[in-house]
Amino acid sequence: MLNHLGRVWIAAILACLCACDLTDAAPPASPTPSGKPCTGAKCPHAVQVSVGLGQSCAVIDDGTVRCWGAGLPGGTTLGAESRPIPGLSDVVEVRCGNAWSCGRKKDGTVLCWGWNGSTFSSVTPASPGDVGEATAIAVGNLMACAILKDETVRCWGDTVSGKPHTLDGIKGAKAISFGELRGGVILADGSIKYIGEDTFTSVGKYVDLTGIVAAGIQQFEVGNGQQTSGLTGHDCVVLKDGTVQCWGTFSSGQLGDGNADFSEGDKHPVAAKGISNAVQVSVGFGHSCARLADGTARCWGNGLTGELGDGAATTTNLHKSAVPVVVKGLEHAVDIATSKGTQYVLGTTCAVVADGNVYCWGIDMTSGNPGAFHASPWPIAL
Repeated sequence: MLNHLGRVWIAAILACLCACDLTDAAPPASPTPSGKPCTGAKCPHAVQVSVGLGQSCAVIDDGTVRCWGAGLPGGTTLGAESRPIPGLSDVVEVRCGNAWSCGRKKDGTVLCWGWNGSTFSSVTPASPGDVGEATAIAVGNLMACAILKDETVRCWGDTVSGKPHTLDGIKGAKAISFGELRGGVILADGSIKYIGEDTFTSVGKYVDLTGIVAAGIQQFEVGNGQQTSGLTGHDCVVLKDGTVQCWGTFSSGQLGDGNADFSEGDKHPVAAKGISNAVQVSVGFGHSCARLADGTARCWGNGLTGELGDGAATTTNLHKSAVPVVVKGLEHAVDIATSKGTQYVLGTTCAVVADGNVYCWGIDMTSGNPGAFHASPWPIAL
């Protein structure tokens, strides 16, 4: 269930979209780009990016973190230009959730800021409790988890006790990902273990994952959605052969197999068409994006508010693509991240490119206009 801030953002965007009469109106014009690509030795050089509901953040190569967007409850409104998060240094990983974010430092320390809707609230970075020495973190809208040096998993937040505690039955954790209320861990044997309030643990009833486990999972990401009755939401993996396979809900073509009306993806993972050299996949609510080995990116699924980055968003008809399309103008990408969003709103994807700049497409949470979006990559003012 969404917390109050999530409902506020969604209500604001839905109100704007409804006021624009999306069934007949032309798409709203994208605003002037919020920044210009920075050049020169003094420019902040991003190395990793994460996209949340209220803010997006990037790790800079000097170990600091810069964020932009609508801001956080009780904190400074961030706006179009990124701002450094005070008190953070030696950060090697940042992850953004609904209204909170967490950073992992080089020594394994985890600090979080923002509000998770219940058990954690801090305007400035603070320890969420005894996490331990983390080697990877994942932040959902209400809950966060870390893989520790001993390959166990500790979680904290709204959907557990609030304080960090070790999850029973998980050993040999190698990678972790989180959606809205559920997450997933890749174990040493290559299998996937789902975790969280919305655990998706009955996924075996719906989707057979044995094929992708046998093929070898290179990277895994949990999307949004909940399991209340049946199968909703979707997840994707990059396999060791560079292909991408996805499973789950397919109504917007977000599995990438060419089917928006019928797909076998509710029974077993299906291949995203035309992708054979992927190195990373990122999954939202109704769309997915993959970063390829040549530095370009492909997105598929819902594109109502520019999520596909192909320059072709339209509100006259629900723009979607059941096959991957090229993200217009994006080159030399080294990292990619997609907001989980909810329904057809709040879909944003950002990419770090080799020169350290960050480009985003989809809903523009920096403009102050909840209905503004960019249908192709625009630069963030780092």
